[in-house]
Amino acid sequence: MAMANRVPKVVTVGSISTGKTSLVRRYLVGDFKPVPATVGYVPTIVKARPDCKDHLLPEVKFELIDTAGSERYGALAPSYLRGAVVVMLVYDVNDTMSFDAVQHRWKEEVRVHAPDAHVILVGTKQDAAPCGRQVITERAANFAADSGYTFFETSAKTGTNVRQLFRAVVNILSRAGRHLELSDSIVLERVRKPEKAAPDKKCRCS
Repeated sequence: MAMANRVPKVVTVGSISTGKTSLVRRYLVGDFKPVPATVGYVPTIVKARPDCKDHLLPEVKFELIDTAGSERYGALAPSYLRGAVVVMLVYDVNDTMSFDAVQHRWKEEVRVHAPDAHVILVGTKQDAAPCGRQVITERAANFAADSGYTFFETSAKTGTNVRQLFRAVVNILSRAGRHLELSDSIVLERVRKPEKAAPDKKCRCS
C-alpha cells in the first residue's frame, strides 16, 4: 500500500496504570469509567474538524491507538510506534516513577521508532493532584520544552483539558496536510479485518 493511502496514526504510550485508556475513552465516549489494563486494543478511526474559523476546512481522519497493557511487553513498542504521526507520552502526575519512565524509557523508544512524530507530553489524573501530586507542573513543562514537546495536564475523570489535548492533535494533523476528508460531524468506527474475496464464478478457459 502506498504511504499516501494510509490513515495517519496517533499513539498513546506510557507506564501501566497511567490512565491512557481512560483518557481515550473520555475523548471518544465522553465519560469516565476505570478499566483494567488490556492487551490487543482494537484501533479506532476518528474524524474530527481542525480548530479553525474556516468551517469549510476539511476534517482530519486518523487512527487512534491506545496501547494499554502492552507496556508489559517491550517488544510491542516498535510495532505500535513505527509510522506514528503523533505520539502522546503519558504519565500520572501523582506517580513520579511513571514520569521517570517517560524520561528514561519512552522518550528513547519514540526517538528510535518514531523519529518524525510530533510528541505531546500528557500528565493525567490532575483531579487527584491536590492530595497526591508527585510531579510538579513546572518540572514536566520544563522537560517538555527542553525536548521540543507539546505539554498538557489532564483529568479523564473531570474532563479537564481532554478536548484541548485532542484538538491540538487534530490541528497538528491538519497542518501536516495528511488525509483530509470533508464531513460535518465526528465519526467513530472500529477497524475491521478485510473480508475474504468471494470466489470467482466466471468460467476459466482451459
